[in-house]
Amino acid sequence: MRAEALDGWPIATLRGVGLLLAIAALCAPALHAEEDDLPDELVRQLAEADADDREDLAIKIKEAGPQAAPALLTLARHRDAQIRGFVSTILAGWAAAAWHEDAAQKALEAKKTPPIPANLKDTVEVLGQLLDDPAESVRAKAAGACEYYGPWAAPLVPALVKALGDPDGGVAKEALRAFEQVGPVALPDLVGTLADGPARKDIVRNRALIAIARIKPLDAPTLLAVAKLLDHPDLGLRARTVLEAAAPGAAPEAAEAAVKLADATPALRWPAAWLLGRMGAGKAHAETLKGWLKDPEPLAQAYAAAALVRQKPEAESAAERKLLLDGLDAEDRGKRRAFTRAAGDLGKRGLFAADALTWLLGDPDGEIRRLARLGLVLQGHRGADRDILRRKTFELRPIDWKPKDDKPDEPQVPDMEQ
Repeated sequence: MRAEALDGWPIATLRGVGLLLAIAALCAPALHAEEDDLPDELVRQLAEADADDREDLAIKIKEAGPQAAPALLTLARHRDAQIRGFVSTILAGWAAAAWHEDAAQKALEAKKTPPIPANLKDTVEVLGQLLDDPAESVRAKAAGACEYYGPWAAPLVPALVKALGDPDGGVAKEALRAFEQVGPVALPDLVGTLADGPARKDIVRNRALIAIARIKPLDAPTLLAVAKLLDHPDLGLRARTVLEAAAPGAAPEAAEAAVKLADATPALRWPAAWLLGRMGAGKAHAETLKGWLKDPEPLAQAYAAAALVRQKPEAESAAERKLLLDGLDAEDRGKRRAFTRAAGDLGKRGLFAADALTWLLGDPDGEIRRLARLGLVLQGHRGADRDILRRKTFELRPIDWKPKDDKPDEPQVPDMEQ
């Protein structure tokens, strides 16, 4: 008997197709389960792989995405340092990809920081563990991964600050690069590192200044903290470099905030006066600067006068110029030192003080001599010119360091009676 047909298909054929579909439906959950287990399997293989196969497996895990995170994070305590390093490399790849997702891009276009994806939240804590790893290579890769996390690495800022003092220079270098991407949220911790203390090494403070220089914009507390280091014998040049790059582009609100902080804390007046001069805000805050000319601290007086000289035309700054010149000739060594620093800091705007600074090259105080030399260099007296000035000074300098009277010696009148 021939089988009945349905729309031209034999019934037996349709039954066969149905059986195949049923078998496929039963197998589908198993296939999906195998796909879901694939990232975990790759992580397991990485944990047991030879050194030659690890890089390929790490690439596959990175391509699998953050769904492999729970399994991957277990390798942060693996006995092999190379595998622990691959954990940071994979996390960096996932973070970089997350920044390119639509939600993150829309937030950036709106000038907002997007929230960290839920599947990456637990990875931040693990990165913190890797930043404290006993292996230098692992610490360096963890610090490098923070660069890709950007502001999402904010909880790791204390660990990154600690990395600035790492005995391995490669770790500190990666931490510096990370701070640039972490952004202004790192400034309070970096400013805290600038504070002087027995446990503070100048190399760490120097690296903190470098990190601060890479962050934009800088707020008023940070600018003032850096300015306080201008008179530091070892860090002053670095602080000047940071401020000369940041101060001119600082917002007017930063000047307002600096003035308020200085009014509340008199010790901040001289850094604030320096900033106002470099920020071009001296004219807007002229009355404040004039009030600081009577400050009991000589450095505040000197920098307030220098800030006004920067902002006023030459014909209108005679009083401030005279104040600076009088300070350079002060009997008090501390006052003389303060005004030498401020007058020299004016650069070519301070050429009116060149002769006074030249005489100070023979001052008994070594710090004043150093500041006078620096001031002359900033004015443009370099190389041979500076050497000539120095020789001239020591040839003419009297024992008490002050300039001789320029009047010629009176001629000897012969005794006519003899």
